[in-house]
Amino acid sequence: MVFLDKPKEISHGRLAFISEIFKIKGTIVLKVVPQIILAAFVGLFANLVKVLYCGEGVASNDECDVTFNMDGHLGVSVVLSFLLVFRADLAELVVHFLSRLQVLEMS
Repeated sequence: MVFLDKPKEISHGRLAFISEIFKIKGTIVLKVVPQIILAAFVGLFANLVKVLYCGEGVASNDECDVTFNMDGHLGVSVVLSFLLVFRADLAELVVHFLSRLQVLEMS
């Protein structure tokens, strides 16, 4: 039993390296781009509401009721950073385990 697919043959043309780098089909890019666009529009809308309600020169959350304290963003970023590192470590562990399993089955 083999868990990994056979490696795909890469063409050896002049632009093969460039086309392989910028390949979109079969990647996660097509699923992530709509979420990024939606997040950008939500951010632009929130900034527009802040500017219309508070004015241009608002720098801190004490000056206007619509602005947010930065401590909330800091808390979320710490949790997301932890999850990202944990997921990367877990993925490395799974790859190592599967490669060892594949070696054991071949012998």
